[in-house]
Amino acid sequence: MKSTLAVAMFASVCALGCAAGRVPRFDQSNGNYAAASLDGEPQIEHGRPHRFIDGVGWVFGIPEKIALWDRRASNHDVSPETEEKLAEYLAANGMESTKVRINQYDPGGEWRRLVDNKSVGAGWRYTVGALRTLGYTILPGRVFSGLVGGDSYNPYSDSIYVYSDIPAIAVEQGAQAKNVRWREHPGTYASIYSLPVLTLFPGKAAKSEVYEYVALNGTYDEQLAARDALYPKYGSEIGGQTAYLVPGSSLVFSLAGAGLGHVVDAVTPAPAVGAEPFAQAAAKYQQPTELADAPNVTAWPSAAPAGVPAATPAIVPAAGIRQAAAEEPSVDATIMR
Repeated sequence: MKSTLAVAMFASVCALGCAAGRVPRFDQSNGNYAAASLDGEPQIEHGRPHRFIDGVGWVFGIPEKIALWDRRASNHDVSPETEEKLAEYLAANGMESTKVRINQYDPGGEWRRLVDNKSVGAGWRYTVGALRTLGYTILPGRVFSGLVGGDSYNPYSDSIYVYSDIPAIAVEQGAQAKNVRWREHPGTYASIYSLPVLTLFPGKAAKSEVYEYVALNGTYDEQLAARDALYPKYGSEIGGQTAYLVPGSSLVFSLAGAGLGHVVDAVTPAPAVGAEPFAQAAAKYQQPTELADAPNVTAWPSAAPAGVPAATPAIVPAAGIRQAAAEEPSVDATIMR
């Protein structure tokens, strides 16, 4: 039985090789903007540093540090750079009302947001959402992030919790929020895909979104760093699902899945060295030119000479950070609306 599970887990982790090159189609046609208002509060809040509490949390995060082979996992010391990357992603996708709690424990604030988040139906908020918020209350990620909860998104209160100083993992929680918020029925979607095994589908979709977003807007090193963090993380998540089939195996298979994720990361071809993000490449087309017999300024796409029909623009770059475009449908986008 265990050998069969191991083979199945290996096959699932190998699917990571396709994730970096595929973009999920998040349902953007029915954007839901009735999320809980910030009511004048800052979008991003920080927990007050506490040496003892953060030290205990760091210790509980050791299994995650081993799985990702990164001491920044659940280190409860999030840098301004990681915070900035998440803030940029939220701004680029119009998610100004999504709350971000960086190493913060605020159960009162979360219960208020649960009540105020009218984008999710009351039936879901006061059942599944209440249980989720109760878990946040009695097992705070501020202490137990390496064991339960951890860096995550609560769709019922529209809040992101960040405890690791890894930009790709922080942005992944923003991608999870985007995936849920833009559903026509976000509560139904979030509840169904919180079930065992099914939770892997939105997890993979969010990671694919991060790969594409970083490829469009990040540096070469950031593209590699995103893969180094998210491949083993997804492998760990796959392995963790075995606990529902083999009680007591969660930690062992999570570490095994993370190890396979590292292997897949190592054997997957890296992006071409020197490849620049699309946003930077597109900006070159907006620079002045000095070509003979050509307009002194070339717009992108360039204007056609008089009497020649202009070509239809294929891509229109955004003014700021360019949002990742959807290229093909994913399984999670079609199972439940």
